[in-house]
Amino acid sequence: MTLPGKSCLMCPIHGPTNPSGTTRIKEIGRIGYEINFDRFFYKYVPPRTLEEIDAELKQVEKDIAELQGEVTE
Repeated sequence: MTLPGKSCLMCPIHGPTNPSGTTRIKEIGRIGYEINFDRFFYKYVPPRTLEEIDAELKQVEKDIAELQGEVTE
């Protein structure tokens, strides 16, 4: 099996490159543990209401219109 971009002669993960240009993949054992931070630290925040989003969008549109007015004067 040829791995693109893996042309190093002595790679600790993929092993030495064979004369045929293929690379042998060594088996890697599990080292360490996976810590799922979401399980411990994630706090659910409900989405904003549509009214809040609409009000914010209207304010931003108003600000943009004011800035465009300043530029075109």
